[in-house]
Amino acid sequence: MPKRQRNSKITMVSTMPPTLRSANGLTGLSPIEPEVDMKNYMLPISAIVAGVVLATGVAMWPALAQQTPKVDVAALPFSPARQAGPTLYVSGQIPVKPDGTPITGDVAAQTRQTMDNIDAILKDHGYTFADVVNVTVYLSDMKHYPAMNAAYREYFPNGKFPARACTGGLQLAFGADLEISAIAYKEK
Repeated sequence: MPKRQRNSKITMVSTMPPTLRSANGLTGLSPIEPEVDMKNYMLPISAIVAGVVLATGVAMWPALAQQTPKVDVAALPFSPARQAGPTLYVSGQIPVKPDGTPITGDVAAQTRQTMDNIDAILKDHGYTFADVVNVTVYLSDMKHYPAMNAAYREYFPNGKFPARACTGGLQLAFGADLEISAIAYKEK
């Protein structure tokens, strides 16, 4: 809406065509609305906006993820894995113990827990890491890449690694430092 400012007063100019104005019951109003003194409104509006921004930015940002004592993965709207023919698609796993307690701190330990979670899902469906053909790794920061790689390597002792992509600098669910998804294939 176009505005003109004169000594802290704003004159509102209606941009609504006369046909829409009459259709909305605005027939008696002129296209230029009366001037409104905004001095009395600016401080409360500014305070409200600042409060919302502060509450959202400070209270909700990473604090929400850090305060989550346990992660109820079973309540989330996705399957741990889905099978399509001989292919098993494993959803992204984060470093959470089976009881829902998140692992934080040491990225190698987080990687091992995440890979253990994937291992349990693979076994539940009759697969092993030898059947994994593709992996995607998501890191909160690429500085975690060496530690993640060292722990990840332990799960492929024969040196036959799946194809893999890795991306970093991401904000991950529940404040995790990493998330790993996998695709396994096994001829039946």
